[in-house]
Amino acid sequence: MVQDEIIARLVPDPAVPPDVISLEGFLGRSPRPRFWRLYQTLDLKSYVEIAEDDIVHSESLETKLQPLGGTVIWVKSGARLQHTRSESKLAEAGGGADQRTTTTTVNASKSNTYRLAITIDGVKGDEEGDWSRCCPYHIHRML
Repeated sequence: MVQDEIIARLVPDPAVPPDVISLEGFLGRSPRPRFWRLYQTLDLKSYVEIAEDDIVHSESLETKLQPLGGTVIWVKSGARLQHTRSESKLAEAGGGADQRTTTTTVNASKSNTYRLAITIDGVKGDEEGDWSRCCPYHIHRML
């Protein structure tokens, strides 16, 4: 048998596996220096910003069966991630559209729980988890 190349790169010492999480999406540049965006939807309205120093490894997911590709990245557990989601909703009466942007800052963890800070349209929730005054939606898991 032969060890997979990805394991050889990520786990040089099997006695000490790395403390990482994996994320999948479409990798792109961030306007912030030394940061990357990982777009999680094809409409590009949901993405995670990750500091370059927190990315352990990345691999392309492009194949003949999946020509759009995408990327899987391994991020240090505990890395600070910024998740942003934008959505537009049409107004029922009076026309126009309502644009809402949600930005959540989290520490990467294997439990996928995040409750550090959330900003929706410029209104911040407190760190105890009282999001009711600014968020009509449930807090969802990033992964």
